[in-house]
Amino acid sequence: MTILSTPRLTLRPNRVDDADAITRGLDNFKVAGNLSTVPFPYRRADAEMWLRGQLPHPTPFNTTFAIVFG
Repeated sequence: MTILSTPRLTLRPNRVDDADAITRGLDNFKVAGNLSTVPFPYRRADAEMWLRGQLPHPTPFNTTFAIVFG
């Protein structure tokens, strides 16, 4: 598991408890309208389905990170 940290932010693998934050970010037409595969409206069930589809050991070419500020 790769975690990258600086004093201002941390990049870490997504977790199931990120579903609410993902939903808040993507249930915004200005955001979803710029992404080709994000449904709108974006619901918690969409976030949960996406999180379940994340690979437990992603390759360098198939990696996503949660961005945590602070």
